[in-house]
Amino acid sequence: MGHRTWIKLYCEKWLRGSLREDTPSVRGLWADILAMAGDFGYGEAGIIKVADRVGLTDEQLAGICCCPLEEWQQAKGRLVETDRIRVNEGNIIEITNWTNYQSEYQRQKPYRDQKVPVDPDKYTKGKYGQNVKR
Repeated sequence: MGHRTWIKLYCEKWLRGSLREDTPSVRGLWADILAMAGDFGYGEAGIIKVADRVGLTDEQLAGICCCPLEEWQQAKGRLVETDRIRVNEGNIIEITNWTNYQSEYQRQKPYRDQKVPVDPDKYTKGKYGQNVKR
């Protein structure tokens, strides 16, 4: 599986679900972990590792997430406790139910791979440079 450019985030669950009970630090680190799990540079989809049976150390993960080691370790414990992640042998992190979070990615892959030219007569540039339908 290749590099992902985006991950799915459920707005309703993010804003009003059980994740809201966690600290902003845990929520932010959860988003970082999801992004890392989707980025092929950190392992396979949904799994953060550097090689078979070798994960990143807690110090490395804290560094990547730009947070103190203790903050990372507390968040990691909370994410395990709430069954969002599993920490396997070698400190390999696996996102629980990864396919449920990312089911649209594979379904939309054929559309991402198509190189469809934009018809300039149908679109104009919006305030932030994005294509907006006329």
